[in-house]
Amino acid sequence: MQARAPTDVARWMRFAETGLFFLAALMCLSFVSRTIGTLLFIAASCIVTGIRWASAAASTRLDRTLPLRLTAWLANLVFHVFAFYLAVVCAAALAWTMPGWTKLLAGSLLVASAAPLLSRTRRLRLPIALAPGVVVLTCGLGWHREEGIARCDDRSRVLRQGAVELLFPSTTSLDGCAAGDTFPIRRFPRKIWESPDGSRYVLTTTQPGDARFDLATPYDGLFCEVSADGSGSPHCVGGEQGKAHEIDDVAPLDQLFSCAWGMRTNEGHRRSVIYRLSRSAPLTILSELNVDDWFVMYGFYDPRSDEYHPFTDECGPIRSVRGSDFSALPDLPISNCPGATLYDAEADEGIMCGGHKGFVAFRLHPWTSRPIGRIANPTERAWLSWGCDWDRRGRKVYATVANLGLLATIDYDTGRVERTQFVGFGLRSVAFDKLRRRIYVADFLGGNVLSIDVDSGAEVGRWFVGHYIRELQVSRDHSRLLTTSNLGIVRINLD
Repeated sequence: MQARAPTDVARWMRFAETGLFFLAALMCLSFVSRTIGTLLFIAASCIVTGIRWASAAASTRLDRTLPLRLTAWLANLVFHVFAFYLAVVCAAALAWTMPGWTKLLAGSLLVASAAPLLSRTRRLRLPIALAPGVVVLTCGLGWHREEGIARCDDRSRVLRQGAVELLFPSTTSLDGCAAGDTFPIRRFPRKIWESPDGSRYVLTTTQPGDARFDLATPYDGLFCEVSADGSGSPHCVGGEQGKAHEIDDVAPLDQLFSCAWGMRTNEGHRRSVIYRLSRSAPLTILSELNVDDWFVMYGFYDPRSDEYHPFTDECGPIRSVRGSDFSALPDLPISNCPGATLYDAEADEGIMCGGHKGFVAFRLHPWTSRPIGRIANPTERAWLSWGCDWDRRGRKVYATVANLGLLATIDYDTGRVERTQFVGFGLRSVAFDKLRRRIYVADFLGGNVLSIDVDSGAEVGRWFVGHYIRELQVSRDHSRLLTTSNLGIVRINLD
């Protein structure tokens, strides 16, 4: 049998390395696959692979191809830096979801990809991007899998803290469970509204990505009310399709407004709904506004003009409807999709945190807006935020920057970033405690609530409340911190 020529072997290894790199690119970019769709996801992986191939291609016409090859080499370097950044962020937030063998595999691939660099002979080189690709992919799969699972160990960990109590768990199976037990859940609470007398909570609920509708659940509707003393069981209204994110207190009408999305029409098209709910017990749905052409997520209400302003997750125009009858009004002159919005109707001041416009301070009458957080801050355009709160008296905005792991303090009036500090990747919801001068921030995936001293910036407390923390809110009497996770409602005694 005739031996293969050295050039044939080198060509074979090059094609094999390109194929392995394409696999690595698929895994590294898997975190955006749901956002951009399958075709664009595969196309992006092909482009990245092509750049890598071009950066390694040999040429005898260096005088003409060097600029192109240098550009490809730099682009390839940027991709690898980004891949390792993603792996670090994912591992920091989701290492608890990774099976032990995947951690061993990622470490082995990292070592194996570096080994050929120490040899003078040409041999098959594993792409170094395989290691971060395994981490990103397994963390993404773990996120999707674990969101719909309640862990007995998590429940025990919550209750061991003494000052922390679990109200109305997402599954009754946690009662009397044993260490190591896990149970699938159908829905769990998301946003909390506390009644003015503090006797009851109204909740929005959400479903995990792989919700099982054959399971029993205490939260069998989009909206539920529970007693604050933990007695009884949740009373829920609305269907079980979709997710409801926000509750807006519309006190002049004695009502609550909420947006829900992820439902389907009879023809299979997606739709959103704006709900009008009773503010007093018993919780009832008073009316609905079906929205089929835009994807409503959140909103805020202005009692002076009786205007409700919902906005979408697609960074479209901010809509306007009359609060009393949901009749259409002219849109606000801005398009945005912030992760959190706060509005003080009395002062006519608001703040949008996150979204494609970053941090925006605004007034409604007349409409004016201005960016904040950009002065002497060249990285602000890269900030991704899904949480902020506002010290109105001190004129400070406290916001988490999930992708960079920062807690930022922004002066509302000047727009200047006064302080940034690293607190951990993936932190989202924020609650400001004006009585204790504390900032509470939620480690969304890790399950911890951090207490940060406003003046020193030091971490002064930490509680575990369960994974997938959707809400942080200081109670009306300032004695407790209310949170929601996939375990249920968790309440922390602050006194």
